[in-house]
Amino acid sequence: MCGRNASGFGQLRSLLELVDGHAETPLRKDADGARLAFPGNSDVRAPQVDAMTLSKSIQGFSLPFIILLEDWTISSWNRGAERVYGHSPEEMIGRCYLELVPESLREEEAAFLTRLRVEESTGAMTTKRVRRDGSVFHVHHEVHCTRHDDRAFLTISDLDITARVRAERRRELLVRELDHRVKNTLALVQALLEQTRLDSNHSIDSFTRTFRERLTSLAVAHRALAASDWEGAMLHELVKLTVQPLGCRDRISIDGDEVTLPNFAVLPLAMALHELGTNAVRHGSLSDPGGTVSIRWRSGRRNEVSLIWTESGGTRVRPPSHSGFGTKLIEQGIPYEMGGTSELEFRPEGVRCKMRIPLKLQGG
Repeated sequence: MCGRNASGFGQLRSLLELVDGHAETPLRKDADGARLAFPGNSDVRAPQVDAMTLSKSIQGFSLPFIILLEDWTISSWNRGAERVYGHSPEEMIGRCYLELVPESLREEEAAFLTRLRVEESTGAMTTKRVRRDGSVFHVHHEVHCTRHDDRAFLTISDLDITARVRAERRRELLVRELDHRVKNTLALVQALLEQTRLDSNHSIDSFTRTFRERLTSLAVAHRALAASDWEGAMLHELVKLTVQPLGCRDRISIDGDEVTLPNFAVLPLAMALHELGTNAVRHGSLSDPGGTVSIRWRSGRRNEVSLIWTESGGTRVRPPSHSGFGTKLIEQGIPYEMGGTSELEFRPEGVRCKMRIPLKLQGG
């Protein structure tokens, strides 16, 4: 949007005052001796400035400066403008400034320049421009109207702020994503709390232990996601982190392809593996000193991974009399959350679970 920017006009105004011979403050330059930095008030009327002197003065600056005549024809184009736009002075002098403006914004720019010329004032806005190669980029667009021999002309500085705009948009996206994930996490914690209460047989100790373990598995998934800016997680790393709290490292073997899980698959899989692991420690193969667990996976040709959890060498397994939260999570959560499949078998020699994990959402 168009608007006044008090600090933004320091460079243009001080340059004009310098040319006019009455600058109140000296030039200050950065380490490379090129960039100007001036204090100053932007609320000024158009001063009387020698146009030829100003045109010569801007050539020595690395900041992009462009001078327009009253009909918006470019009369001066410095090396800073050449660096930003890619056009040489020979290409641009004599051409209309509006050629640098995207077609959809030309009417807005024409009205903006007309107002500043009529009011003999200054103005600034964030907008877009077009480079020589046709690419569109973001600029902080500052315009200062000056006069010479009763003719108005416009001095323009278009600072490339594309990187800043992109960074701001990414920050806004991350804030929205964080808000979404926090709400989802709180809802999930509430669901875990309720399901754990139902599975705890009115035992406070059982409830506390199980709920803490499930929160730990949730934290493991979040840690894996955070390591990749919530883009996904390496499957091997996720499996390793999930089974680590079980304390049976020498009896759990892990093997599989190098696979990056998409973000939507990380949390459901981590929690499913946690439920399989805690069940193995309490009732399955890991409850016996001679029992083992094998976790193997292979990536297929259809953008999916086949993972198999196999228990062996432990106590004889009996199918549960009822389906608790863990069983429901494995059998129903994988299909619902990921569009995959899950087959859970309580075989006498040990629990076996085969999961098909898609690497892309269905229809994505």
